[in-house]
Amino acid sequence: MRGFLISAMLWLGLSAAPSAAQPVDDGPSVEARESEPYFRIGVTSENDGTFLKPWGATDRHYTNGFGATVTWQSQTTKDVLDAFLPKSDGAAFGLGFGHEIHTPNDLLANPPDPDDRPYAGYLFGSAFVQRQVNRDRFDHFDGLRVDVGLVGPSAHAKGVQVAIHDTFDGDDPKGWDDQLRDEFAFQVQYQRKLRFDTGSFDLFGIPLDTQAVPLAEINVGTVRRDLGGSLMYRFGVRLPDDFGPDQFRDPQSLTGDPFAHARGVALDPLFDQKLGRGGVFNAYGFLRAGLRYVEWSTFLDGNYERDPGPGVSKEPLVGEFEVGVVVGYVRGTNSFELAYSTTWLTDQFQSQSIQNSVGALSVRWTLAF
Repeated sequence: MRGFLISAMLWLGLSAAPSAAQPVDDGPSVEARESEPYFRIGVTSENDGTFLKPWGATDRHYTNGFGATVTWQSQTTKDVLDAFLPKSDGAAFGLGFGHEIHTPNDLLANPPDPDDRPYAGYLFGSAFVQRQVNRDRFDHFDGLRVDVGLVGPSAHAKGVQVAIHDTFDGDDPKGWDDQLRDEFAFQVQYQRKLRFDTGSFDLFGIPLDTQAVPLAEINVGTVRRDLGGSLMYRFGVRLPDDFGPDQFRDPQSLTGDPFAHARGVALDPLFDQKLGRGGVFNAYGFLRAGLRYVEWSTFLDGNYERDPGPGVSKEPLVGEFEVGVVVGYVRGTNSFELAYSTTWLTDQFQSQSIQNSVGALSVRWTLAF
């Protein structure tokens, strides 16, 4: 199922590669101009089962995350940040919210297994700023994000999980009465990303561009304290002017020109002109590998002020590997993107008996106005 989905989505975008036999159309298919402000709405869902990961539909550990963001790029945002920081080539500001559900492996145990991670819910709101600076050999991105929220029963994770399981005839979780107690949550995240063009290659006669995007990240606060690094490699047709797809805790950048990859292209006679009705398709696949040093995680260590609070002994180093595909469509002043990925993680606590993987689906709409 996963292989078919990824192959079909990537084939759709690859088939929309520029055709030399078609005239260049820079008119009605893409009307956005670089001087216009951009507005984006993004929705991301992560789950370790359901339709996002049907080959492993079992709730355990980090079992669900859902979030939405609104981001806008304008000259005003850039001018405000440039007044305090070195001059940038693009800047954006955004707001969002998110909800997480964490459970042990055995949902039927009551009380829960003390050697497994505890039940927990997390509800938060976010504000973030983004900057991009273009260099001769690479571009770099800075992102600062602040989250404020609640961990505990007031996050209503129990009600969400029980309602979903009742709807889809899942197990009735028994141990939510022993979840982490209510606690105020405050988080700050800083990221630095670089973007390198790494050449191109042909796949069945279709030219694919490639890029490498390394990332360094630090999180401090009452929910997570960690240091992380990763390297993403992406390859595809008409790579967009961003630094990779959304992740649940990493909103996609809107610091570049989200319509740049669709301007001045030769429209494919089938996908772009007929199926796309004059719009422009693009697609890329990506691989990402990362390592994180975890000093604190309230979902493993317990409540930040533990009195009392269930918890387990965490693993300080956690590795992750992600593979995914992104398909986009641009027409007029609108851009739409759909991204799917699966992430595999190494053990996160010492008594963990099975490794975790999470499926993620993101949908984004960008508007120039």
